[in-house]
Amino acid sequence: MHVKHEQNQHQQQYGQSSGAIKRTASGEFKPASKPIELDELASRAMAQKFANAAVFSWNRVNAPQHTSPKEDGQAEAPDAHAKTNAVERSPIIVSPTNSIPSNIDWEPVFVLPDGVVVPMVVHEIFREGLPTQMVLEDRYNILPEQLPRSFYTSLHWASDNRNGHSFVLQWNWGDAEPHPFIVEMCGMRRMACIEMKDVNGEIWQLHLKPTQQRTHVFGYLIKAADLLPRIHNASINLLRQRKLPLVLDLDDTLVRMIGSMKGNLSVEQAARVEPSRIARLRDGRTIVLAEDVYAFLDWAKNLFEVSVCSLGQEDYVHMVIDVLDPARSRIANRYSARQEFLFLGGKRPPKDLTAIYPFLWKREYGREPVADALIVDDNGSMWQRCQQDNIIIVREQTSANVWNVSLQTVKQVLSSVHTEFFRSLDAWHNNGRMDDTPTVTGCYKDYLRRELTAKIAAAIQ
Repeated sequence: MHVKHEQNQHQQQYGQSSGAIKRTASGEFKPASKPIELDELASRAMAQKFANAAVFSWNRVNAPQHTSPKEDGQAEAPDAHAKTNAVERSPIIVSPTNSIPSNIDWEPVFVLPDGVVVPMVVHEIFREGLPTQMVLEDRYNILPEQLPRSFYTSLHWASDNRNGHSFVLQWNWGDAEPHPFIVEMCGMRRMACIEMKDVNGEIWQLHLKPTQQRTHVFGYLIKAADLLPRIHNASINLLRQRKLPLVLDLDDTLVRMIGSMKGNLSVEQAARVEPSRIARLRDGRTIVLAEDVYAFLDWAKNLFEVSVCSLGQEDYVHMVIDVLDPARSRIANRYSARQEFLFLGGKRPPKDLTAIYPFLWKREYGREPVADALIVDDNGSMWQRCQQDNIIIVREQTSANVWNVSLQTVKQVLSSVHTEFFRSLDAWHNNGRMDDTPTVTGCYKDYLRRELTAKIAAAIQ
């Protein structure tokens, strides 16, 4: 499963604020794409059903206005909760078994965590993305905590809908600047969440992923009770395969660019490199590979789920991976943190394990073990402070005539930590889970202590 930017057809369609759907004078929406009409038989059946229920309607524009009873000559008491020209509104129901009318009158408002109300414009609702009959209400509170991008990947690929999302909405800012909450969410490529209900009153979460242009938002539905178990299962499945997540940096870790720019390997230096270590990218640029990088990746994929996280542009990341993994058999996930790096401008570290692995976001699993990740990078300052214990810092090999990283040494560290973690995990299970739950970072620290002790002892001798 690859971590990618939103490049599918719908995300390209809504990437710019193009006015893809507008409300006419009659109140109908006119989408740029062909609207899905509600056929006559379904319309009659639905109308009869809602008439019998006496609480739902597809179109609420002509709903009667409800006023408080008053005595003759008495002025009508104002309703503190009413808006100008507001009418009493009943919920709308949308169903996966019936077409969605193009003129559906749903104009929700989202309330941000600080109480700011943001009107939304509905562009599309995909009935194939609806798991059951959903109730559409007028007002939703956005939950305070933003979710990492890895949630989007999980929800997108797990959806039965070919588009992944069930809703396409647009922020209706008018002339105002987007709210800082939304700016942060877009800049960091995170998601927000609201809670919806189905007709049986069960709680669902609609996860909101904005486009980079901050104009549209895609909504992904999942039953609230299913979210954390699904995420935790991804960790459990890795442990059952006796694998751990491994996140590799690219530049100055696995490869180095050849060229005249500062930090690149010069052409003269590259001439001393074995030809097998030189590779040309699709755009004509040239890179030098760390020695035995292919053998290292072939070994690592058997013990780890290998991911790449780089500050390079996404196109560059894909081109380098085309060289390192042309058959798509070595590297499971790829992630460019370039947008986060530019958005933060050095204020905070841009790289984050939770952007790749959702089960590392909140470890609300009690004493259950977690498939924690190891990181191999030449620059630990680019990672979150709370993830520093996961990093194996690599440096250029000082004894080499030309740039190289000793991946053989990295392999020894990874192998030792992997072996010790699963040995401890087996012992923990066999002991009835009575001891402390083993952790990957704990095993890594134990390895470093042993190595330091051995070096001190060798120096004394």
